Amino acid sequence: MGMSDLHKRVKIDEIRSRLYERGTPPPQRAETALTDEPEEVATEWSAPPQPKPEADDDKASESEPAAAAPVVPRARASARRRKFRRLVLLAGLLFFAGALVISTVVMLFGNNSISAENISISVNGPFTVGGGETVTLQVGVTNANAVPISAATLIIDYPEGTRSKEDNSNLFIQRVPLETIRAGETVNVPVRAVIFGEENSDQEINVSIEYRVEGSNATFFRDAEPFRFKISSAPVVIQAAANQRVSSGQETDIELTVSSNSQTTVSDILVNAEYPTAFDFTLAEPSPVRGQNTWRIESLEPGESTTITVRGVVVGSETDELAIHFSVGAPEVNDPTAIAAVFNTVSTEFIIEQPFVDIALELDGDTSGSVVVEPDDNVTGRITVTNSLSDIIYDTEVRLELGGNALSDPAVSQTDGFYDSLENVITWGPSSRERLTELEPGESVSLTFALSPDESVAQTPVVTLSASVESRRVRENRVPEVLTGSVEGTIRVATMPTLISEARRTSGPVPPVVDEVTEYTLSILAETASNNLNNVIVTATLPQYVTFRGDATGRGTIAFNDTTRTVTWTVGNVEVGQPAVGSFGVAFRPSVSQIDEIPVLMNTQRLRAEDAFTGSIVRAEQDEVTTELSTELGFDPNNGRVVE
Repeated sequence: MGMSDLHKRVKIDEIRSRLYERGTPPPQRAETALTDEPEEVATEWSAPPQPKPEADDDKASESEPAAAAPVVPRARASARRRKFRRLVLLAGLLFFAGALVISTVVMLFGNNSISAENISISVNGPFTVGGGETVTLQVGVTNANAVPISAATLIIDYPEGTRSKEDNSNLFIQRVPLETIRAGETVNVPVRAVIFGEENSDQEINVSIEYRVEGSNATFFRDAEPFRFKISSAPVVIQAAANQRVSSGQETDIELTVSSNSQTTVSDILVNAEYPTAFDFTLAEPSPVRGQNTWRIESLEPGESTTITVRGVVVGSETDELAIHFSVGAPEVNDPTAIAAVFNTVSTEFIIEQPFVDIALELDGDTSGSVVVEPDDNVTGRITVTNSLSDIIYDTEVRLELGGNALSDPAVSQTDGFYDSLENVITWGPSSRERLTELEPGESVSLTFALSPDESVAQTPVVTLSASVESRRVRENRVPEVLTGSVEGTIRVATMPTLISEARRTSGPVPPVVDEVTEYTLSILAETASNNLNNVIVTATLPQYVTFRGDATGRGTIAFNDTTRTVTWTVGNVEVGQPAVGSFGVAFRPSVSQIDEIPVLMNTQRLRAEDAFTGSIVRAEQDEVTTELSTELGFDPNNGRVVE
């Protein structure tokens, strides 16, 4: 009991004493005057002293002596604490005795609880397996608990590419029901599967068991240590043969050889290629079963081989190193064109060197290979072949294949080679140019031709050119004997826009009369011959004596600048066969000085647009419009001459 509780107890006893002592005056408390002298204060807490009543002999004789207020001694509080401690000690002894009894009963009568630690799983098998061979495992499950486990299922998780021994189907997770395993019982389960994988790769099989116990709906699990092994050999191997050095733009072949490394027939094999962006696939033999990079081999007998040839063009900068990766393996179940387990991989690397034979195409002096010409232009071309090697190259032959919708039979006007009009091919060789027989290192030879695109083509006229060169040299180690190069070009024919304009009388006299107003409607038509036009704009100016009235109609918008007196017709886009028309009104009042003249109502019109096919800027012009109206409208000749 603390000091505060003891103090409260003393106060309660004091109050109780006063309640039972009638006539006892309340205790008097001593009062002390405040001084500056220090007072000694007790350093320990204790019950405050009770004030003593003043002596009164007369009253003391007439009444019973007053009972002193009871004070709780320290000995009583200490006794109570000792009693509480004895109770706590007794309770602890009882709990210890009960636990001792329970543990003794458990030890004497056995333990019926179950623990996953008492279930052991062992997996035994070979540590090396040949790819495509059957692996046999012995899985043992021991229940060391004092009670049985029920609904037990053995779960086997195989690596990718594993197949069933029975039906050759893909195996991922196999579940083997074991039902009930009695207390202390060991169950042995044989497991057989065909394992595939890359040679010298590490694989593992994970085994676990799920089970239930009597009186519970929960499912419990126990895992075994993974069974690890190595694939000692692949059932199928792949090899690649290709030239190690190529020039940019050169076509090259890669030959793949897929061979069986198994003692049994291997079926359903996939071969996959990973091309770099610098490799442009051309063809393959046999053709891929998906896209340009997946082949399927139905089966390979022991020792049998098959060949796949891939052809493509390597494009890149000098000293670039490129690699193509090939893989062979077993397909996935859900996607028979995707590899689930890789048997073997191989890579072929290329080093891009300076072109062995450099070929350049020049059109009208432009070396970009693409030019835009007018419909009636004649194009002069030049092909330059250069020996880029340090060796002599022999028997160079150059072919220029022509195509496109603007190529007509008489298109080729001249050439120093031979033009085959049936095949549309110009060829140059040692027979036509003796210098092509041998080209010294660094030596060049130029070959010329000329052609005229067909200007009658209805839409997007173009001539395509594809030049190729082929030479040979003394064969070096892993360098192709036949040297090739190629270059392409285009000749695009720009469209020819057309403007047509006319004037029509709206009101007033015809022919125009001095000091009288005649109003006209001026119309402009814009059209294109072969290519669509973008951003078409037509501009024209009005003479000082002509008043712009507006009243614009037709395609686009028409605006007039009073300062420059310029009419601007913003047409927009004009497609082939869909001409655009815009009209606006003007007024004309002739003066005496214009008598016998045919005044101009609108000066020369000019069209500017972008050829949507060639990207070039095209232009067209139309002569001025006068007061002379068309006689087809019923007017007499000279109807535009001013009269008095």
